[in-house]
Amino acid sequence: MAKDFQTAGLSQWIGKAERRKNTKIIHEFADNVIHDAIQRQQRSHPEKEASPHGDKERYVFLHELLKQTQDPYVLRSELLNILLAGRDTTASLLSNTWHVLARRKDIWEKLQAEVNGLGGERPDYTRIKEMKYLKYVLNESLRLMPVVPGNIREAQKDTILPLGGGKDGKSPLFIPKGRLVGYNPWSMHRRADFYGADAMEFKPERWETLRPGWEYLPFNGGPRICIGQQFALLEASYTTIRLMQTFSRIEPRDDRPWKEWITLTLASGVGCHVALFEK
Repeated sequence: MAKDFQTAGLSQWIGKAERRKNTKIIHEFADNVIHDAIQRQQRSHPEKEASPHGDKERYVFLHELLKQTQDPYVLRSELLNILLAGRDTTASLLSNTWHVLARRKDIWEKLQAEVNGLGGERPDYTRIKEMKYLKYVLNESLRLMPVVPGNIREAQKDTILPLGGGKDGKSPLFIPKGRLVGYNPWSMHRRADFYGADAMEFKPERWETLRPGWEYLPFNGGPRICIGQQFALLEASYTTIRLMQTFSRIEPRDDRPWKEWITLTLASGVGCHVALFEK
C-alpha cells in the first residue's frame, strides 16, 4: 500500500520481485482465513465465540463483514486495511510520544502526577476521558508527528473551495469532478499562523485553550474521518497509564533526536530506545 501511494499506482510495474512475493504471501494467508469463514457460514450460522470475560458473544470483525458481503476481494481489502490502521498508527503514536517523554522531564512529571491520581487502579473509559493532560500530550504528539502525514481525496462532483485560487491563494478554487486533491497535515500542523510562534515546540499546555478546526487533521475529518479514532486514542491512553503506574522513572537510551520515517504512515526513523525503572 505504501509503495502504491508513493508511486501513484505505478508500483505494479516498477516493484521488485521480493515485494511481489511478500504481497502474495500476505494475500494467500488472508484469503485462506476468509475462505474458511465463508465455508463455516455456508454450512450453518456463524459460530459464536465465547468471550474470555463472561457470557457476551465475542465480536469478530470478519463475521460482521460476512453479513454484508461474501466477495473475497472486498473482504481481504477490508481486513488488511483494519490491520494497517489498527497496528501501525497506534504503535507509531505510542513510540513517538514515549520518545518525547524520555527527554522531557517536565512533561513526564506532570503526566505522572495525573496518573497517580488514579491510586494505582486500572482506569475505565470514563476515567481515561477525564484525564485532560494525557489528552493534551497525545494531541500534541499527533500534531507534530501525525501518524498519517498526507492524504488525497477525489472530488465526487464539481466543487468550489472557498480559498486556494488566485495569485494570493485567497480566491475561490474550482475543483472539477474526478480531480485529486492532496493535503498535508505534517505541514499544516506546523503553521505558525494556526499554532503560534512556538508551533515547532512540543507544548501540551497549548491544548488548554486551543480549539482547532480543519487545520488539525490527525484522523482526517468529515464523513470519511477515521472510524478507529476513539479506539486508537483509548488504546494509547490505557497503555501509557498502565506503564506509568508500573514505572516511576524513564531515561533515554539513544541521544539521537527524533527523525521522521514517512511511507504511507509516519513512524520514528530512529526508534524509541528508553529505560524504565520500576517503582
